[in-house]
Amino acid sequence: FFTRTSLVQYFERCVDRAEPMLVMHRNLHGAYLQRRQPEYSEHLRAADMVYADGMPFVWLARSCGVDVGSQDRTTYLDWEDGFFQTATTRGWRVFFVGGTPDALAQGLASLRAQYPDVPVDGVDGYFDQTPGGEANRAVIAAANAFDATVVFVGMGMPIQERWAAATRSQLQAPLVITFGAGLDYRSGVAKVPPRWLGDLGLEWLGRLAADPGRLWKRYLYEPLFVLGPALADLRRHRGRGSLNGSSQAG
Repeated sequence: FFTRTSLVQYFERCVDRAEPMLVMHRNLHGAYLQRRQPEYSEHLRAADMVYADGMPFVWLARSCGVDVGSQDRTTYLDWEDGFFQTATTRGWRVFFVGGTPDALAQGLASLRAQYPDVPVDGVDGYFDQTPGGEANRAVIAAANAFDATVVFVGMGMPIQERWAAATRSQLQAPLVITFGAGLDYRSGVAKVPPRWLGDLGLEWLGRLAADPGRLWKRYLYEPLFVLGPALADLRRHRGRGSLNGSSQAG
């Protein structure tokens, strides 16, 4: 598990490595997909590190005796500012792949206003992702031409994981990170839940209230099929001594 600070520090180490790194996150929706779509697990295995995103994993780990708390809950909305402050001091260039055209444009404008010393650019997520296809090659070429230090991929699960795993070797950026709907929140397309809800483990409730038609299944149905197997997974990891203090989470 990571705190929000230690996760950004991990990103720094990734950038400083000689080898390119791919980082993904795993939340309860991802755990549900793993049990319904075997190929999703293959995409996760392509990552150099997968970190736990959300309080449910903290609760599950604590039920196994792992000493973690709300400070170990990591989601993009909570480490975004720390990341961009580090990007400012380290001189990183950040490229985004994902979002609608409007969400991308508004998100980039917001980031440029708040972090004027961080060069940012990107392409929206609505392109033909066929491997080797012209549109796919153009996106990769754009990220490489920008000389990105970090490439954020936010096209929703499992699309972002599939694309990141398939294209990582072609991207020249030292670090590629999946980040879900970060652009939707940054642009205002999606409402940002009050941050205190996250530490209480109720951020899902804020998201559900804002978009019940789209999210009811994710937050009311999927957990019924995930929590038991997820607890079993955590117990197996704990038995191998790989939960506490490990860079792998989830």
